[in-house]
Amino acid sequence: MLLKHEKHGSEWRDVARAELMAPLVEEGEQVYRSAVDLIRQADSGRIGTAMIQRRLRVGYNMAYRLMEMMERRGVVTGPDDQGIRTVKVQIP
Repeated sequence: MLLKHEKHGSEWRDVARAELMAPLVEEGEQVYRSAVDLIRQADSGRIGTAMIQRRLRVGYNMAYRLMEMMERRGVVTGPDDQGIRTVKVQIP
């Protein structure tokens, strides 16, 4: 899927979506790594979305997406009745 054309010298070339999205993906991975580091430091082995929001200074939607991503990757369990998740794996 092409999103725009760029001019390089005297030629125009199409720029693919992946090329345009690369900085956003890289930034998202950095935030994800920060969330995993936060889990590594959790004393009780339990973590909630609000904790990620406060510590990483991100909005609720981003914190929730990070939690969902960690659940899919098997890092944390699904939420209990209070929305708290338990760390499933020991992170080195």
